[in-house]
Amino acid sequence: MKIFYYTLLFSFLTFSAFTQGLIEYQKFTIDTERDTTLTGKYGTEILIPAQSFDFNSSSLQISLKEIFSMDEFILEQVSTESPEGVLASDGMVLVEALVKEEKVTLAEGKKIEIRIPTFESSSGMRVYSLSDDTLKLWEKSDIPLQLDTCEERRFRIVWDKRKVSKEEYREWKKKSSAEKDGPPTRLFGGKTIVLRVPSTRRKEYFIPIAKDTICECEGPSLAKYIFAIQNLGWYNIDKLLEESADLYALRLYTSVDLNYFLVLEDDVCIRGRKRDGYYLFRTPRNKIAKLIGYRKISRDEMLLTVVERLPITRKVIRLDKAPQKIGKGAMHNWLRGIR
Repeated sequence: MKIFYYTLLFSFLTFSAFTQGLIEYQKFTIDTERDTTLTGKYGTEILIPAQSFDFNSSSLQISLKEIFSMDEFILEQVSTESPEGVLASDGMVLVEALVKEEKVTLAEGKKIEIRIPTFESSSGMRVYSLSDDTLKLWEKSDIPLQLDTCEERRFRIVWDKRKVSKEEYREWKKKSSAEKDGPPTRLFGGKTIVLRVPSTRRKEYFIPIAKDTICECEGPSLAKYIFAIQNLGWYNIDKLLEESADLYALRLYTSVDLNYFLVLEDDVCIRGRKRDGYYLFRTPRNKIAKLIGYRKISRDEMLLTVVERLPITRKVIRLDKAPQKIGKGAMHNWLRGIR
């Protein structure tokens, strides 16, 4: 088995607040006898009806975390993975209720409503949750998800293609020609693709299919994903990008104990799972990823190691060079530049 060695690139930049790899809670004190609407710093809204909690007290603390950007995924050590495969996230939240530092649950039959803002919404999004607080894999829930679109908006269809038989292609071409607003045949020219092989000539037929519908906000207004929950905890607005059967098992061998992440396009963040002597990533293949490893070593210092462009083409890589010691400020500012 071939093992590829990659040179590590280290960044030196500075940062305002960092707490043991976790995003800080936003805390609110509410009167449980009144209907309450809370708004997070990124615009998440929590609508809490009166007498929603299962305890005898007139006030409690609501704790909220909003995780919307790649740097926050990494700092909170959360991934965009599920048993189904790799996900693309449009925002994560953690909602908890506490009385005197003890967690409180919702009363039986009670729900609270969550509204997560977005500039660009997708028809393929679903609500995912975590069954425990170990931040492992997101589970798709059966919670209904609504979209409150922005006032000024435009819709964009994301197209893919599907291989069909000659008869299906002819039927599609006939139908789309008869429809005034049918699929844009110009995407594929309405033509067949001819592949030449030895001693024969074979035609393959493809038709366009709508893969996703994107609603893009124009102007200052935002769209909102809306859903109601009966259990407090972690929730994530996601769509499935690539199924588990198509993922690549990538092993990272290193002697340096850090929190390792692969960052890919489409807001995909894959956390390395520590195994005996290596870190395991389940990742789409034939991609170019950014590999990031970090760990806090003191109040003001971090260890950081980065591979800027890592081709996901081999099953094993090895990193032998020691990470660089940098300031907390450097860590956060650098992470904010990840796209």
